Amino acid sequence: MRHLLLFLVVFGVGKGFSQSCNFPAALADSCGQAPFLCGNFLEGYCSNNDSLGNDSLGAWTLTGGGFLRLSPCADSLVLGVQLSDCTDTFGLRVQLFAGTCATLDLKTEYFVPANSLGQLLFADLSAGEVYYLAFDSPEGDRCDFSIQVLAGMGTASIEGDTCACTDGYIQGPGVICPGDVATYTVTLPQCSIAPGIPTGGNGEYCPPPPGIDVCPAPDSLVLVWHIPDGLMFVGDSTGLSIQVAVDTIVLDSLPWQDTLIQGLIWASWYTASTAPFDTLAFCDCSGGCGGTIAPLPILIKHEIREEFCFLSCLETSCVIEGMVFSSPGQFWFELDNCTSIVANIVQDIVPPLVFLDPGQQICAGASITLNCQPFQPDLIYQWNTGQSGPMLTVQPTVTTSYTVLVLNPNNGCQTIATTTVDVIPSTEINLGQAAVLSCAQPCATVLGQQYCQPGTYQQQTGLCETTVFSIGFEKVVQELGVVDTITCREPCVSVMGQEYCAPGDYSLEDSCTIFHFTILDDTAPPVCSVPEHICLPANTQFTVSFFIDGEAPFKVDSSLLPGEVFVSAPMANGTAYVFVVEQLSNGCKQIVSGTFHCSMVCANDPGLMASSPLNGCTDQVLQVQAAQDPVFAPGDTAEFVLHTLPGSTVAGILARNAAGEFVFDPSTMTSETTYYISPVVGPIGPDGHVQLQDPCTKIAPGQPVVFHELQLELGPDQRIVNGQSAALEGQTNALSLGSVTWTAGDETVFSGALAWAAQPAGTTEYVCVLVDGYGCTASDKVLVQVDEAAIFYPNVLMSDSDNPDNRYFTIFSSGSYIRQIRVLEVFDRWGSLAFSKQNFPANQAQEGWDGTVRGKEGPMDVYSFMARVELFNGEEQVLRGDVTLIR
Repeated sequence: MRHLLLFLVVFGVGKGFSQSCNFPAALADSCGQAPFLCGNFLEGYCSNNDSLGNDSLGAWTLTGGGFLRLSPCADSLVLGVQLSDCTDTFGLRVQLFAGTCATLDLKTEYFVPANSLGQLLFADLSAGEVYYLAFDSPEGDRCDFSIQVLAGMGTASIEGDTCACTDGYIQGPGVICPGDVATYTVTLPQCSIAPGIPTGGNGEYCPPPPGIDVCPAPDSLVLVWHIPDGLMFVGDSTGLSIQVAVDTIVLDSLPWQDTLIQGLIWASWYTASTAPFDTLAFCDCSGGCGGTIAPLPILIKHEIREEFCFLSCLETSCVIEGMVFSSPGQFWFELDNCTSIVANIVQDIVPPLVFLDPGQQICAGASITLNCQPFQPDLIYQWNTGQSGPMLTVQPTVTTSYTVLVLNPNNGCQTIATTTVDVIPSTEINLGQAAVLSCAQPCATVLGQQYCQPGTYQQQTGLCETTVFSIGFEKVVQELGVVDTITCREPCVSVMGQEYCAPGDYSLEDSCTIFHFTILDDTAPPVCSVPEHICLPANTQFTVSFFIDGEAPFKVDSSLLPGEVFVSAPMANGTAYVFVVEQLSNGCKQIVSGTFHCSMVCANDPGLMASSPLNGCTDQVLQVQAAQDPVFAPGDTAEFVLHTLPGSTVAGILARNAAGEFVFDPSTMTSETTYYISPVVGPIGPDGHVQLQDPCTKIAPGQPVVFHELQLELGPDQRIVNGQSAALEGQTNALSLGSVTWTAGDETVFSGALAWAAQPAGTTEYVCVLVDGYGCTASDKVLVQVDEAAIFYPNVLMSDSDNPDNRYFTIFSSGSYIRQIRVLEVFDRWGSLAFSKQNFPANQAQEGWDGTVRGKEGPMDVYSFMARVELFNGEEQVLRGDVTLIR
């Protein structure tokens, strides 16, 4: 089928591609040698039809033609073919064949003019089938060409294949002894390859069709076992399971030795492929993937195990692996094919060696330590006193014998030793103070010994006789009087090498003398009078002056003051000043500080506002009342300022006027928020208001003011049965109630409270008007819809109601529908009986329950009731329900 080709761009003749661009392969000169190109190899492919022979394919003849193979990913394929460097003006013919080289079937053909770019559409294809793309020139033209994949094939490469493997392992015994036959089984790795994401090209990857062997595929497994020296195969040495045994040659060469060989049993494996694959295919193929088989450590052994046993005074025989031994020596016997036993029997029945001094003397009241010799730390010493250890400290009052039992815990042998302690009565002689030392007499002799230090001493004057005495010491006292004075300039003084920072009487001692002395105090600062402020002309500057009382001369801010009066240099209004006054005689200082503004001498007064809050409503005009009228200076005016800050600081101004009338502005103000109204007096400015920044403008502390927005909510409309009551209650934010009025139509039905019980005869709309303690007003309405019923009863009982019918609970009916109430019982929330009455008429409120429980007012709560009534026709009916008691 021949198609006309739409050419997008026509190029001039010029060198485009040459034979050197044949990558990865050139056009095949025969159908059977056509290279297979996946999309990422077809994209950008370049070649030419130069030096290609003619081909005869059944009914089709190609002149100087070559072949490529490809496989689309969709039912249509769009290629861009660009020709360049053509030898003539005809160009090339491009044909797409289906089938095999022996049975080619032409699907589509195009003619691409020389040196132009054509877009080729091949439709009605089968995705995954192999097609042959042929290039030739019936007119003998030779051209370079390149191919661009526009649609129908993926041109991306696959990168980053992920290999996921579960490693294999070998199972079998870890220890083999002579004579054992061991079986080992391998579990091979389990692997899977997840292809990576497409990269480059058009972002899609089109793999080769399954029917073409473009990548080698493994089809068999080769497994090789490896065993260490010293083992041999028993039977087959291949397969997933093998049997091995200890090589007898190894055993014969290493008799009666411990562990023979440590080694590894391991298996290696690889996959082999016998299937042919297409050597002319150019496609990305996933790499190999294989896990590992962990080797299994084994031990080939014949263990010679040494066992030790000790015979002692406690254990005269011992058992090793069932063999009984009662004498020392070394004995050999075989336990099993893996183990031989060497029994070493050692005997120790030597008793411990211990010695105590045979007789010892102490004075009454003294103590003595008894020592076991020689001391051995591994022995156990137990005395007849109950104590343990190699030493025992005792303080007997009479001559006493002591015994120690010495035990060797290692062999159970023991020895006993005894000693006696003689107690001799003690005596003490007290001589009192036997001598007094001084610097003039530094030493004294007492009982033949010389002493040069005071203290208490004792000498042993007999075997159990002690003489006690003391030696004293006396120092010389010296009075020094006043030695120095503490001042502000010298707050600490040094006396005899010691520093003192407070006046007083002190004592100081050395080894021979006690010194008494006094330190005086001179730290009185100068006394300054209250500063006097003098305003200079224009009231923009002032000076400060004050008197100084103290011991002249003085310094003020480090400048010497010739007299006792200080006058400062001029300072600007509002300047904060600090003067340091120093008394030169002692260096003590005084601080004079303050601030001043000449506006304080201005002859005006803003007056005062009341300190109690001023309350108003958000829909009213609030008129302020001053507690004290202002005083004006010439040119002054007065006004009131509504602002946000307390005190005499005016900030956050909301409104200002001379009349003192203010209203609530919802755009700048919030109800229930405290604001402040301050009176101000001063010169008037260009804007018609008092100039707040003028030095002579004065502002009084503001009076708190609060605008109240009263709210009232009666809740949703209600629905009741005729004869029942509706509990009406309003919710409000009012802090105090002025008046409450409930109306129905033009009639006032209730007043004085926000909660009450309404019992309308028919559907009624109630309106509540509330006035709070500030005179603010709010209103709301609620609709009570009344439904008719043959039997009804109230659901609310108000024991304090002005309406007598609301103060009782009973059963009502229309006309004479109920002949008699046989019984009426009321119960509290715990089921206890609160009221009971029998055989009384209906529709008579005062015959019912009055809200009392056992003679007392019942608590406000929800109560349940049960009534059995006799109807007009003689039938009985049981009624149950709830009634709420309120007060």
